Amino acid sequence: MKDLNLPFSEARLTAIGAGKMTRLLLTHLASRGLERFTILNRSLARPQELQEQFPDVDIEVKLMDDLWDVVGQSDIVYTATSCENYIIDERLLEENGLAGGRPLMLVDISVPRNVGTDCNEVPNVHAYNVDDLKAVVAKNTAMRQKEMIEAENLLKEETRAFVTWRDSLSAIPTINQLQEKANNLRKEELEKCTRKLSQNDNLSEKELEAVERLSRGIVNKLLHGPMSHLRKAEEGSQSAIKELNDMFQLGEENNGRGRNGRNRRR
Repeated sequence: MKDLNLPFSEARLTAIGAGKMTRLLLTHLASRGLERFTILNRSLARPQELQEQFPDVDIEVKLMDDLWDVVGQSDIVYTATSCENYIIDERLLEENGLAGGRPLMLVDISVPRNVGTDCNEVPNVHAYNVDDLKAVVAKNTAMRQKEMIEAENLLKEETRAFVTWRDSLSAIPTINQLQEKANNLRKEELEKCTRKLSQNDNLSEKELEAVERLSRGIVNKLLHGPMSHLRKAEEGSQSAIKELNDMFQLGEENNGRGRNGRNRRR
């Protein structure tokens, strides 16, 4: 913690008072792994009840006679009593030798207040009250809301990416048919070409490989645009698939074979 120059888990914590606010405080701190705690009170009954309610926390109970000894050994002191007067203020800190000593954080969670605002004028003492805590809560709430908006935007972005990927799956059969048809046409034309060339002059194996690579390169470049369009289509992808099917007359041979096959079975 900035005010104390040590981690919160290592801070020595004390509560003055053993009522409802201290019980709520213990509930919160226990959820964060609190191990040791000191309670100062006028009587032992209520602190002992809290000891029974929080068996996982090592709670030390002290009476108010030990107030300044305990405060002097604590890093953070929470005040939560029903007292109508300040139990800690600048004068009392100075009279009890706690001015300018080790860092001390005072957190006043009581109404009316138990800690005087002049405590902040004491060197190494940092005092906070309910109004200060409300400001911190409001700031944290605003930060959480901002993080929620960022998380929602991230989820929307990932959802759009997933939907695009999912829709692109429907284009795979068309892409495969387009590649198959283009490759079959390439092979047919390549056979015609090599037959004509071989009638006049025998082609070497290297020349045949060069012609094969040339034909593949031309087909791949021609198909790159239509296939990229299919993969990237987000809205109206089904209409884009239909347009390409119609444009390249994909599936007609298969449909024809299917109809012939059914006719033969009849």
